Amino acid sequence: MNQNIQKGRLQLTVNQNLFNYGSLYASSFTQNYWNRPNRDTSFQVGYNTNLGRVGVGVSASRELDSQSARWSNRFMFNMSIPLDIGASTANSITSFSHDSRDNSSQIQETFSGALGQDYPINYGVTAGHPWGNGNANNINANVGYLSPVTQLRGNAGSSNGYRQAAAGATGTLIAYDGGVVLTPQTGDTFPVIEAKDARGARVASSPGVRVDRFGHAAIAGMQPFSLNTVEIDTKGLPMGVELKSTEQHFAPTAGSVVRVKFDSENRGQAVVMRVRRPDGGVLPFGADVLDDENNIVGTVSQGSRAMFYMKKSEGDFTLRWGDQASQSCKLRYSLPIASKDKDAKIVPADAVCQ
Repeated sequence: MNQNIQKGRLQLTVNQNLFNYGSLYASSFTQNYWNRPNRDTSFQVGYNTNLGRVGVGVSASRELDSQSARWSNRFMFNMSIPLDIGASTANSITSFSHDSRDNSSQIQETFSGALGQDYPINYGVTAGHPWGNGNANNINANVGYLSPVTQLRGNAGSSNGYRQAAAGATGTLIAYDGGVVLTPQTGDTFPVIEAKDARGARVASSPGVRVDRFGHAAIAGMQPFSLNTVEIDTKGLPMGVELKSTEQHFAPTAGSVVRVKFDSENRGQAVVMRVRRPDGGVLPFGADVLDDENNIVGTVSQGSRAMFYMKKSEGDFTLRWGDQASQSCKLRYSLPIASKDKDAKIVPADAVCQ
C-alpha cells in the first residue's frame, strides 16, 4: 500500500462577521509529503446570510491535486427554508454544485422534519439529480420513532441501478431487584430512576424518556466517576402527584447500574367544586378545605370554587374561614366511578355546604 506521509502543512483561515449582512469566510492550505514531489493546495471563499427566515450560502474553491498536477474549480450554492407547521417542525435544504474536474453538476433536495408531542417521529427524504458524470438520479428516505421502550429506524434508497432497504431497533433491558426497566437508550452506565406514582413524567435531562407505569425509568450517557445530574420535569406529572425534589446528583462507577430515588406524594384525585352556602351565598376567598382527619387538602378560590384532593372514593370535608362555629360548614362528596383512576383529569362538581 502506497500511503502518503505528510511532511508539512500551512493553513490560513479567516472569518468575518458582517453583522446584519451575513458572514464571509476564506481559507487556504498547502501541504507536501515525504514520498511525493508535489503539493496539495486549496483555496476557498464563501458567504452566508439570512433573508428573513431563509438561509442562503455560496462558496467557490480551487484545488491542486499533487498526483494529477491539475487544478480544479468547484462552486456550491445552498438554501435552507424552515417549514414549521403547527406542532410539527420541518426544513427544506436545496443545494447545487459544479465541479470542473469532470465537468459534472448536481442538484440535491433534502426535506426533513419531526412530528408529535416532544417530536418522537423524525423523517427525511433526499433526492439528487446529476449531470455530466454518468451517474443516475438517486433518492433516499428514512424514518425513526422514539418510543418509551425502544428506538425504531427504517431507511430505503436507490441509485445507479441498485436498491437497498434496512430497518432496526435499539434499546436496553435492565433487570434488578426492584423490577425490570426498558429504555430506548443504549450504554454501559445507567441510573435507574425510582419515582413512585410519577407515571408519564418526562426525564428532563434525557428527552424522549418517561417514567413507566411502575414508577421506573433508565437513561444512558452518564459519565463514570463524575458527578451526574438527573432531573424530572414536573410538567408531565399526573394530577395530584408531587415530588419532594426534582433533581438528584450521583457519581456512578464504570459499567454500573445506580438506583436514583425521587420521593413523591400522591395527594389523590383533584376535584374542583363550586360550593354554595344553604342560603345561596358564596364562601370567602382563601377558606381552607380539610379532610375527615383535619388535614388541609385544598382551598377556596375566586367565585366560591374549592379545589382539593381526594385519596378515597368518598369523604367528609370541612370548609373553614375562621375560628368561630359560624365560620365553617361541611359537605360530603363521592367521586364518580369513571374518575377513580389516579391519572384522571380534574373532576368538576357543584355542591351545597351545610
